[in-house]
This record gives sequence, structure tokens and C-alpha cells, in this order.
Amino acid sequence: MVPNAEALANRKWCWAMASRRLASLSGDPLDALVELEEFWIEWGYPGPHGIVQGTAWHEAEQTLERVLPVNRAWLEQERAAILSADADPDTVRVAS
Repeated sequence: MVPNAEALANRKWCWAMASRRLASLSGDPLDALVELEEFWIEWGYPGPHGIVQGTAWHEAEQTLERVLPVNRAWLEQERAAILSADADPDTVRVAS
């Protein structure tokens, strides 16, 4: 696989996993924030992270209300970037 195709495949996996994580977050705001931070740590921080700092943990519900739209916006932007890269024949060609 060409490096560009491998990088694109990794982005697709990250997008799919982030989408699943957002759809299955805990109902408890604090647990949901922890789940999001752990997810981005596992994936090497390609998306939004580090938003939860200081007193944000004490105001978990309000923080989650700010963090979720940022993560959803990342999903949409990443989806658009992946679709654009998928349309580029130089990105998706396979090694001979």
C-alpha cells in the first residue's frame, strides 16, 4: 500500500471509531468526558482533545455540552477530508 493510502486508511479507522465512541458515550457527563479523553489518547490526538482542563471536571455537564459539538464538528470535517482524499486517484492507488 502506498504511504498516502495507508494514512488515508488510518484516518478512516479513526473516524469510524470516533463516530462509534460518540454514539455510545456514558449517560454520566463525567464518565463521558473521561471516555472522550481516553479515546483521543488511544488514537494519538488526531482530533479535538485537551478541552477538559481545570474546573471543567467539576462542571462536567456544562463541559460536555461544549465538548460534544467540537467533537461532532471534527467528525464532519474529517469525513469531508476523507471523501475528498478518496476522490483523488493519487491517494488511493495501490502499490504494484
